[in-house]
Amino acid sequence: MPLTWDIGNTKAYAKNPEGVWVKDEYGHDNVRGDIQTFIFWGGVVGYGRITEANAADYYGRSKAVEAMSQSPMMYEWREDGERYNLYITPAMVDEMVGLSTNHSTYSITEWANNAVKYGNNQAEIPLKVIKAIVTTEAWNYEQWVKAQKELINA
Repeated sequence: MPLTWDIGNTKAYAKNPEGVWVKDEYGHDNVRGDIQTFIFWGGVVGYGRITEANAADYYGRSKAVEAMSQSPMMYEWREDGERYNLYITPAMVDEMVGLSTNHSTYSITEWANNAVKYGNNQAEIPLKVIKAIVTTEAWNYEQWVKAQKELINA
């Protein structure tokens, strides 16, 4: 089944509809590279959509994948020709709230079991540690959201 996706309800699109698109080398409009990564990343973290309710867990699972793979979610090529690591941040996830795809959604237990079984090849992290990373990083995301709301209300 082909991957389908919709970015029309994301915070990124709401803020700047034209800003989610870039021209490729042939002059065609394509979704930005970071957004493309999120479109595919949903399959890695076991979420078909990013919502306000699951964004913290999405972030936590993403940080667990980065820990397991010992590499960042994505890379960025800069003007100096060097490749830089881009580790996922709460702001990145927050901007993608509203993204929907046809990836399957898995409970934390299903996802973590699959991560241990199939996706834990770089760093052999035990199941309980993967779940602990998810929980800790989800809490970090929630604290970031809380701080952002306090800044807005200040």
